[in-house]
Amino acid sequence: MISLKSIASPVGNLVIGTTEIGICFLDFEDNVEKYNKLSILSDSLNQSYQFVKSNIILDDCIDQLKQYFNGNRLIFEIPLDYNGTEFQKEVWKQLLLIPYGSTSTYKDIADQINQTRTEMAKTSPRAVGNANGSNRINIIIPCHRVIASTGKLGGYGGGIDRKQLLLRLERNQSNNRFTISSLGF
Repeated sequence: MISLKSIASPVGNLVIGTTEIGICFLDFEDNVEKYNKLSILSDSLNQSYQFVKSNIILDDCIDQLKQYFNGNRLIFEIPLDYNGTEFQKEVWKQLLLIPYGSTSTYKDIADQINQTRTEMAKTSPRAVGNANGSNRINIIIPCHRVIASTGKLGGYGGGIDRKQLLLRLERNQSNNRFTISSLGF
């Protein structure tokens, strides 16, 4: 069973989803693709979903999100239950390495992944963008920190305004640097 809960946040209402393993979903409540993403996730995990009042992982996630939005949390230390292709997981791992308050480009991420690949298996910034867009755990896996090589913000499932708000929030707190952990990758 995927347990869901909706909470208010400074960037709009969020829907959080958990399995027994960890956070599997975090998206904006007004995202029109939210239920499509949930349906795909539900099918891939072979689990139904329903809204609940509480569970330990949800409560911990909510506490950490509150700390993040208050500027008191620079990294999330919560178990993740992410579901995707090996390539998507590889991209999401790179997203977790982008320091709080910083940004990276699709090309930079592709270059980092390509360091370990043969010439025949090289990936493109476009493929990175597609995997980035498939991230179902927004904010915690910080897809909002990825921008175009031109410096433009590019797309974001929650909308460009929210991407700007999240980046501004992090930049305002960026005096406190940290080292990110792999969070189970």
